[in-house]
Amino acid sequence: MCAETCPYLHADFTYTVYQGYMVLRDSSVGDPTFDEWFIGGQTFVTGPGDSLVYTFQHSGFYTVCLTIHHLVYGSDLCCLADTCKTFYGPVDTCSILHLNAGFTFASNYQQQLTYSFTPISQNTVPNVVIWNFGDSTSLTTDSASTVTHTYASNGTYQVCVNQIWLLPGNYCCIDSQCATVDVGLIEVLVKTSPNPFKNNLSFQFNVLNNDKIQLELFDAMGQLQTTLINSEYYTNGVYTKNFDLSSMTAGIYTYRYRTAQGIETGKIIKE
Repeated sequence: MCAETCPYLHADFTYTVYQGYMVLRDSSVGDPTFDEWFIGGQTFVTGPGDSLVYTFQHSGFYTVCLTIHHLVYGSDLCCLADTCKTFYGPVDTCSILHLNAGFTFASNYQQQLTYSFTPISQNTVPNVVIWNFGDSTSLTTDSASTVTHTYASNGTYQVCVNQIWLLPGNYCCIDSQCATVDVGLIEVLVKTSPNPFKNNLSFQFNVLNNDKIQLELFDAMGQLQTTLINSEYYTNGVYTKNFDLSSMTAGIYTYRYRTAQGIETGKIIKE
C-alpha cells in the first residue's frame, strides 16, 4: 500500500498558460515512478519529468493537482506526495478553430445594379450569416449560400458580413469582414479597334489593380458566344490583345470586360 507521505518525496510542477491551452511540467524531487494529474474532473498519467499539454474547455479558474508515485523496488510498497495549484485559463476558441469570415462578390451581366455575394470561411460552415449591404439594408440567412442584392443607384458601398458559429456548451464564435463595392462606377477601361471590323479585332484594356480578367462576347440575344480571356491574371498596366473572329457571323455583339472591381460592357459590329 502507499503511504500518505514520504520524507524524500516532494511534489511540484511548473506551468505555462497560453491562449486556449497550458503546458504542465513535473519538477518534483524524490525520483517518482509515474505522475498522476487531476484537471477539471479528468485524470492523466505521465512518466516522471514528462510534460502534459491540456486544452481549456472554457475560460475560468482551473485547479491542477499532481500526485507523484514512487514504487519501492523489490516490494509492493509505494510512497506518494501531492500538490495543487489554481490559476486562470483563457480560451479563444475561434482562433483555435481558425473560424474566419470572408466573402466574394460579382455583378450581374443583365442587371448591373444587382450583385451576388457568397460567404467563404475556413474549416467549418457558419450556422448564421448576417449581411449588411451598405445601403441601410441587411439580410440574415441560416446557411452559407449565395445571396443577391439589387442597389437603387450607382455608388460606393461598404458591404459587411458577420458569420456566427454555434459551438457545444452554449458558446459561439463571431467574425466579420467588410469590403468596398463600386456599383456601376467602373471607368472606361476598354477600347476596341477597328469597330466595325471584318475578321480581326483588337482590345486595349487598362488594368488598374493587379487582377484577374474575364473578357467575353455575347450575341444580340444575350447568349455567350466566346470567351476571349478566361480569368487570366494581369498586373497593373495597359495591354493590347488581337483576336481572330473570322468564324463569327456578321452582326452586333456585346463584349463584357470583368474584373474584381466591376464590369464594363460595350458594342462591337462585325461586317
